[in-house]
Amino acid sequence: MGPKGPSPFHHNKPRLPTRKVKLNILVCLRLLLVPRKPRAGDGRPPRQTLILQLTTSGLTTSTRTLVVALLGLLVFTTSSLPIPFSRAIASPAQSCAENPSNPILPDSEPYTAHAFDGSPYTAYQSEYDYASVLREGAGYRMWFSGKFHNVSGIFTASSPDGLAWTVRDAPVLTLGPNGTWDDNAIYSPSVVWNGSMYLMYYTGSGTSAFRETGLAYSADNVDWVRYPQNPILTPGPGEYDAYWGRFANVVKEGDAYRMWYTGHTNYGITVGNATGFYVAVDYANSTDGVHWTKYEGNPVFGGYDWFVSGGGYSHPSVLKVEGSYLMVLDNYYQITFATSHDGLSWSGNNSPLLSISGSPNWVNGSLWGATTLVNGSQLLIWYRGFGVRNDTGAQVAGIAFAKCSLIVLTSEVTSTKHLVVTDRTTSTSVSVLTTTSVSVTKETLPDALGSPAGLVVVVGVLAGGAALGAAALYLLRRPRPTP
Repeated sequence: MGPKGPSPFHHNKPRLPTRKVKLNILVCLRLLLVPRKPRAGDGRPPRQTLILQLTTSGLTTSTRTLVVALLGLLVFTTSSLPIPFSRAIASPAQSCAENPSNPILPDSEPYTAHAFDGSPYTAYQSEYDYASVLREGAGYRMWFSGKFHNVSGIFTASSPDGLAWTVRDAPVLTLGPNGTWDDNAIYSPSVVWNGSMYLMYYTGSGTSAFRETGLAYSADNVDWVRYPQNPILTPGPGEYDAYWGRFANVVKEGDAYRMWYTGHTNYGITVGNATGFYVAVDYANSTDGVHWTKYEGNPVFGGYDWFVSGGGYSHPSVLKVEGSYLMVLDNYYQITFATSHDGLSWSGNNSPLLSISGSPNWVNGSLWGATTLVNGSQLLIWYRGFGVRNDTGAQVAGIAFAKCSLIVLTSEVTSTKHLVVTDRTTSTSVSVLTTTSVSVTKETLPDALGSPAGLVVVVGVLAGGAALGAAALYLLRRPRPTP
């Protein structure tokens, strides 16, 4: 699992980014303490300081004390306390537009195979599954697991547009030698370019391991070398991935590496009246891409609540967009998304981006294993589909493609010297690719006003309003000199 120790990304509770909203204290002190000198020709008498007015007025002592105290509280609150604010969040518009020619990499060369019980089914000598896509120059590079002309392994393909792909005949990675941890299956690659070489994270099963994560690397995408100490991520010690951890998705962020993967508990977990297991999205981080530290707060998405409600999402694909994080994932029947400001605390969305019920391509089928890229204002999704076409009745399977319009919503809290807090919301221009309406919902940071700092801010603003109101009322009632 990698060396133990605190994670540089670990927070027991996500910290609210803050921006100190400063009041011009000199202006307040001048109002409170400095008298106004008369100006030639303005016809107005010298102004007493507010403090002097309060102390020489007919107000009772308790009223004068209350007004001064409230003004002091206002100055203290607005000049020194942090106020939570919201930042950019990226969300795809529902729903996405499937490519009408899906699948773009269809399974081919069918033959009749037989299940364990002897029943026949259609299999293919070329099968395309679990893709990972990177942009390379003006085109795209894909890695996928499956078979090509009846040879199993992980393969690579290239495309000028993300739709028409040329597959290299020879796999870049094959099954491990007999008796090794990945001699039975290798699949679900996640490829990262770190500036000097490709790093491929993949799921393996074999003689000594079951659905664990390994690493291979290459400088030219031709000669690939397995990391000698594979697997690099193994089950446990937490219950959240005690049975297995697979479908790793890795993002390089500066000098750090961040991994989101699917964890599976042991069987026999009991929550309420339900007993079974659950799958959820877990997180780990690394400084070198090899040694990983699991997040102590796992799982970061899903878990017991999803288990109780019958849910469970897998195959995370994470992008960093405009400073926030977007995760696309699935439950084999629909592909949906979640958003986060730090990659640890996620807000899910129940509206599917893609589903078998809303597709003419995958009736009575499944969708899974999405990989994603951002292209301008569009979210590009490659995924595995299987089912029956509604228009022809033909069985179809393979890697498919869809695209969504991407909404980036920015919300900032700023202040003026008059304590007027303004909320400015902007969004990028987007091209809506579907005929469905797009609704944009502003998302703010969690606990913005439920936190102690937020509560103090609210109290401070109310107190400030009361103080200013009391001062204004006094000044209006004060007798004015006769011109």
